[in-house]
Amino acid sequence: MYKNLKIKNFNIYKIPVGWKNWVFLKISINEEIFGFSDCTDANGSIDGLVAVLKQYCKVIIDMDPFETENIKQTLFRSSRQSSGGINAKALSGILNCLIEIKSKIFKVPVYTLFGGPVRKSINIYWSHCFTTRIRQGNSNGFKGIKNIKDLKEFCKTLNNSGYQSIKTNIIVKNDEGCLKVVSPGFKYSTLEEDSLNSKKIIDNFVEILNIIKKSLNEDIDIIIDLNMHLPKNTLKYLFSILGDFNFKWIEVDSDNWKVIKNLKIHRFILASCEKKVSLFEVMPFITSGSIDICIIDVRWAGFEESLRIANFCNMFNIKVGLHNSGSNLSTMMSTHLGACITNLNSIEYDVDESSEREKIFKNFLDINNGKIVLSDTVGWGVEINEEFISKYEQ
Repeated sequence: MYKNLKIKNFNIYKIPVGWKNWVFLKISINEEIFGFSDCTDANGSIDGLVAVLKQYCKVIIDMDPFETENIKQTLFRSSRQSSGGINAKALSGILNCLIEIKSKIFKVPVYTLFGGPVRKSINIYWSHCFTTRIRQGNSNGFKGIKNIKDLKEFCKTLNNSGYQSIKTNIIVKNDEGCLKVVSPGFKYSTLEEDSLNSKKIIDNFVEILNIIKKSLNEDIDIIIDLNMHLPKNTLKYLFSILGDFNFKWIEVDSDNWKVIKNLKIHRFILASCEKKVSLFEVMPFITSGSIDICIIDVRWAGFEESLRIANFCNMFNIKVGLHNSGSNLSTMMSTHLGACITNLNSIEYDVDESSEREKIFKNFLDINNGKIVLSDTVGWGVEINEEFISKYEQ
């Protein structure tokens, strides 16, 4: 039954969704058996990712979809001197497709292939909370946030949302009272207001955090994501003035684990590693005791490598959070991993999203009161509207 199966075709889709693009990959054995993955990269690497996906997928035509280690090593070694980055993410996208193909052949959900489910209801948190509404205004079907009044009003919505955790980013107020999200780690600017390198600007940010804290119900946990936006001196100052804040965690990303380790003198729970694509990259952050929560992205590291990272974290009694700034497909890929590991904390979810999201999928996620529920559907459990996305094929 499973002999002589060959990869016969692939399709890559670059789908505009509001203010960004999602990249989906489809690998087919025949018209009935195929697998999808969300391969979306962030911050300007989309076209490069698509180019690598095309190159890699041409190589694997007529290879056996069950021989995933053979495929992995073939592609990895063909570009070893440029390993990591979008090459690693493209490889992960291919391997994630092959996992869904295997689950469809055996007619089981993906989590069944990896010993799951250990749970079928998983906590999710409202990610880019405030951030998206400040950046996008009223342009995507939700009410924008312009000022402190709007921010306080939106906190009332959050208080009645059922979500127990929210994550926000670096928000400051300008001289006119307008709110702005500042992300110098992703967008270079010589403007002082964008540099986040002054106590005045950090004080401004902490003032906003205090307003959020006072406006939210006490039982809603706050996560702040600093990403790679702050230099060491500014990080130290920020941590020194956060006072009695009791964050669920603070995310700080760096290519050097020592940067985060130096922050451990403070009492806050630290999370990191969302951009890491292998256990090799994550390992020093874990073994050095630098982080308390390890953030993993299933799209970028790949399902099986993400599982290895999570199991390694478990050896050090470290919980895992799943980075998921993507589509319903990305969300379900993360949810299936969450159903296979015992040390899951929660999964990121963008509640505020373009209405285009609903056109891409034929079925809906089962989300209620800050929890997502897994079904027994074969594969990832996501039905993609291929007729709609066909116009975006690359």
